[in-house]
Amino acid sequence: MRYFPIFLNIQGIPVLVVGGGKVALRKIRSLNESEAKVTVIAPAILSEIEELPSVTCLKRPASIEDVTGGFRLIILATNQPKLQEELSAGCKANGISYNRCDDPDDSDFVTGSVAYVSPILAAFTSSGSPTLSRLVKKRFENALEPALIDLGNLLLEIRPLVKNKFPNYIDREKFFVKLVTESTVDRIRREGIDCLRQEIFKCLLS
Repeated sequence: MRYFPIFLNIQGIPVLVVGGGKVALRKIRSLNESEAKVTVIAPAILSEIEELPSVTCLKRPASIEDVTGGFRLIILATNQPKLQEELSAGCKANGISYNRCDDPDDSDFVTGSVAYVSPILAAFTSSGSPTLSRLVKKRFENALEPALIDLGNLLLEIRPLVKNKFPNYIDREKFFVKLVTESTVDRIRREGIDCLRQEIFKCLLS
């Protein structure tokens, strides 16, 4: 199976996580960083989960009624295969996208191994081999030199100005294609970001 790579804006979106252990904790931390509205259902929930902001914890066993609606995404992270199967069937019946942590093949989506070095966000998956994904993630993070991070932050900063200067999408694309090059990264390595930043702002504000 080849997955379709997609990044979702889940800010304020209701997401259910069934399970309160270490696997659930990893998922919930990522969801929390994305500002999702997370509800956790499990008979026992780690204190680290309960201490996370904007997370609603319900200490009780999950049931099929919990996946009948009200949530846009559901993550099944229990250690009970029978319950996982029952809840995944409920998600399918109700058309709710779900991730079953113990069986990626029985999932609508996978989350992969996420690398976030602001403002760069990347996710890696390797057809069911999370250990390989984590290794690739580490190599990616090590390859992100300061010049690339500086350029990324500058692009984030000038985005509104570029949109104002070039209302047409094609013109904006041409601007960014000309700016984001290896020679630009080389210049930042040599001179730092400040001189380039001043030049770009002068151009965009003229």
